Amino acid sequence: MKNLVFFGALALFLASCTNVVFVSPQPEYIDALTDIPEKYHGIYEFEDSTINKDSYLVTDSSVGEFVLGDSLIVKQRGNYFYLNFFEENAYTVYVVKITHSLNYENIEMLFPNITDENAYLFNIINIEEIKAYDKDQIMFKSRPNYLIDKVSVNQMSVLLHQPISDDIVRLKRRK
Repeated sequence: MKNLVFFGALALFLASCTNVVFVSPQPEYIDALTDIPEKYHGIYEFEDSTINKDSYLVTDSSVGEFVLGDSLIVKQRGNYFYLNFFEENAYTVYVVKITHSLNYENIEMLFPNITDENAYLFNIINIEEIKAYDKDQIMFKSRPNYLIDKVSVNQMSVLLHQPISDDIVRLKRRK
């Protein structure tokens, strides 16, 4: 989980890696964590330092400068942690996947994305805004993110089966 929270803080610096924002924190049917378990406390950074060279401290109530409950909501489903950052009236979500095998810990950050091929599967709230942008090809303005609502477990799986991801490493455990 600490890896997930760490990835969440780093994810804010990688906003261009996702093109989706959500009406509510994801997954919708899971309660938010009230604190980060001690076994996830520590210092983390991205394995590829060309992406982000900063290190992030994870404590019981924060990830870097982000405090649980303020602008950060963390949810857990199995070995997936969902970092929900609230900004501009929507949630940007990054997912940290943690796997263990023998004495090896693998932490991967996944960036949800909608493609032209799967967009029809989602309840896109701002579809007219996106169509207008695509039609007008407005210069010097970034394409709006897809704002989606009522995301099912299957839909979240589709969003996470994209090739956009990054590895994270834990530098040291916090004592």
